Amino acid sequence: MAAKLRTVTAPGGSVTVGRLRTAATQIQTSGRPDVVGSGYRLVNCIGRGGFGQVWKAEAPGGVLVAVKIISRPIDHQDAQCELQALELIKGLRHPYLLQTQAYWVQDDHLVIVMELADGSLRQRLKATPRGLPVDELVRYFRSGGGARLFAP
Repeated sequence: MAAKLRTVTAPGGSVTVGRLRTAATQIQTSGRPDVVGSGYRLVNCIGRGGFGQVWKAEAPGGVLVAVKIISRPIDHQDAQCELQALELIKGLRHPYLLQTQAYWVQDDHLVIVMELADGSLRQRLKATPRGLPVDELVRYFRSGGGARLFAP
């Protein structure tokens, strides 16, 4: 099946993206690992919410990444805001920011590939039920964090 192309309006112009066979909506509702994009194999769901799902995935070549699938259609205002933010941050590089590696529209849903975090803020907060120690919080604000705890 040939990929259908569509144009998505983004800051700085329009971007033509492929619409691929695997449906993001099927991935969201099936609960089973699958493949998205050009060979990203979804391993397991590591987070979900009203905005979408985040999957631990294996990229082509075996590198582990995080794949975020936005549940709203690409024409929805929230998905458009996310696309605009991606256009702004795609070139950012910092040791304490998770790298955005790729993004595309697949079957009317935005799919984002990011570097996989070592853990989540939720996990860190569960480990310290009385909250993060003040000295640790100050380190995060001064340097951007001592570890990458924030999942996409």
